[in-house]
Amino acid sequence: MPVEPKINISIPYEPEAALGWEYNRILDESKHEWVLFLDHDALILNPHWYHVCQEAIRKCPGAGLFTCFGSAGGCRFQRLKNAPARGQSILVHRQFAKDLWKLKKYTFSLVPDDLPGHLVSGFFMLTSRTAWKKSGGFGLNGMFAQDHLYHKRIKAAGFKTYRIDGIYCYHLLERADGSWIPNLKTSKELWEEYWTSKRMPIPRAR
Repeated sequence: MPVEPKINISIPYEPEAALGWEYNRILDESKHEWVLFLDHDALILNPHWYHVCQEAIRKCPGAGLFTCFGSAGGCRFQRLKNAPARGQSILVHRQFAKDLWKLKKYTFSLVPDDLPGHLVSGFFMLTSRTAWKKSGGFGLNGMFAQDHLYHKRIKAAGFKTYRIDGIYCYHLLERADGSWIPNLKTSKELWEEYWTSKRMPIPRAR
């Protein structure tokens, strides 16, 4: 028999950047309480990641959202200063993930509510359907900043957000490659359009 809690795993995608709508659809249709959203370019470098996620759910009552450490992303609470740089061998990142697990193992850190720069990046988001319903869910407009908006709503609804300290993702955050198919946009084109619409310089990936 499967060991509870069961977790649905999803790589959400919707053409023309309707990502918030897709998040909501997946959660609405899920048969299980917990859903893990992953970016298509996020590599979980821990062979026991599913088990560790289950332990996080069991040991952190009141949680509505979990994230983990990553090699890139907008949230300072998710970045490790000593993480290998993107572009280094996957073997280097894998060894780093192994060393991190030996150090952190089953530790789960509460993400502060009152410090700037602590809105989670969505390359790894483990959330519950209960928190999703009570928080009002994801926004419906666009592809970018949906993760930050959802984290704000989770906090406002009284749910806690934790970092799973023993899991490390190598997040490629690859926007160097544009579309390979004419008239079919990738995250590179959509990212550029997003910032151009705000009349702001296009930021470099961190």
